[in-house]
Amino acid sequence: MIISINRKCWVGLFHLAFFSPSFLQHTFAQNIIRNPSFEKIDSNKQKECSISFELIDAVSDWEGINTVDFATSTVPFTIRSGAAKILPVSGKCMLGVYLMDMGEGSLPESFFQKLSSPLLANAVYRINFYVHFRTQDRYILDNIQIKTTKVNPCIVSRENLKGETFIIPIEAKKITETDWLHLSSVFSPKEDADFLVIGYFENKTKLNKKSGKGGEHGVYAFFDDIELVCLTPNAKTPPIFVELTSSEKEQAESKKAQEPLTVLVDKISQYDAIPSVSFDHNSFEMAPLFKKILGEMVPGLLQKGCPIRIEGHTDKTGGGIFNEQLARNRAQAVADFFISKGFPKEKIQIEVFGSSKPIALGDDDMSLGMNRRVEISQVCK
Repeated sequence: MIISINRKCWVGLFHLAFFSPSFLQHTFAQNIIRNPSFEKIDSNKQKECSISFELIDAVSDWEGINTVDFATSTVPFTIRSGAAKILPVSGKCMLGVYLMDMGEGSLPESFFQKLSSPLLANAVYRINFYVHFRTQDRYILDNIQIKTTKVNPCIVSRENLKGETFIIPIEAKKITETDWLHLSSVFSPKEDADFLVIGYFENKTKLNKKSGKGGEHGVYAFFDDIELVCLTPNAKTPPIFVELTSSEKEQAESKKAQEPLTVLVDKISQYDAIPSVSFDHNSFEMAPLFKKILGEMVPGLLQKGCPIRIEGHTDKTGGGIFNEQLARNRAQAVADFFISKGFPKEKIQIEVFGSSKPIALGDDDMSLGMNRRVEISQVCK
C-alpha cells in the first residue's frame, strides 16, 4: 500500500484520515487573494503599473498591465458592457479587462497582485472567480489563463514574463448575455511563486468567432470575487511517497484510535479554520462525527465572541428550486446545532447558494460529494 505523506507530519495526516475529502479540502482553505472583490480603494497610491478608470489609480493590492478598467457605483456600469447593464456579483466594484483586442494594438491586458502568502511548489491550489463577457464582441475565448511567477510583472514586458501558465477552460454553452459565469480550477505549481497574473496569454488566432455579423474585434470581460486557496494541509515541503510496513500501519492505526478528539481540534485551530460539513446525497442530516468536531470547537468560538457565517451548498444533480431548499435545510441544520450548544442565534448568519458555487466541476462521486457541503466561518472585524 503506497500512501502520500510528508515525513514531518505523517501522524497528523493519520489524524485527518477521520474526515471526508470535503473536510480535507476546506479545513485549511484560507483565501490568499488580497482585496478579492476590489472593494478596497486607494486612489492616492502610486503604482508601478495601473488599474484605472479615466487613468486614476484606484484598487488596493491589485495592479494592471495596460489600462485595466475599474468600475464602482459612482460610474455607469454600462461603460464597455455592451447591450446589457452589468452589475458586480457582490459589493460595488469589479474590473473590466481587454483579454484580447484586434484593433487598438497596445493590448491585451491582464491584472495581478503579490499574494498574501507565496505559492509553494508541489502544493495543490484551487482558484475561483466570476467572469462576464461583453455582449457586443465578435469573438469568444474558450479559456481564461493564470500565470504564477516570482518576478513582479511590472518589471518585464507581458511577452517576456516568466512563470507557469495554467488553463481554466470555459464551456461556450454556459456563456450568457446577462449572467456571470463562475469558473473554478485546481492547479499545482512546480516552482514557488509570489505573484498571480490573470489574463489570456495565447496567440490571437486561437480566438473563436461568434455566429452572426458585426461586433467589435476583441474580447472584453468583467471580473469579480476572486478566491485562491491551498488544498494541501500544512504545505511546507513536497509530499514524499513511502511504503509503510504492516507493523507501522498497525501502530499508526492504534495511535489514531488513542488520540483524543481535542488533539484534532487543536490542530485545526492552528489554522484558525472551521471544518466544512459534508452531507449524503439529498440529505441534510449532520453526521455524528461532524457534531463531535464542531461541538469541541464551540467554546473557542464563543470565547472570540464574533458572529459566524453558515453557507449552504449542494451538488448539481437536482433542480434549482430543489437545490436551493436543500442547501437552506443543510445550513439551518448546522445553525440549529450551534444554537443547541449555546451559540447565540442572533450571531448566526445563513446564506444559501444551492449548486451555484461548486468547488469541484466533475461528475464523479467524489466531485459531487465535495460540493454537498456547508461552509462555516467566523467573521471578526
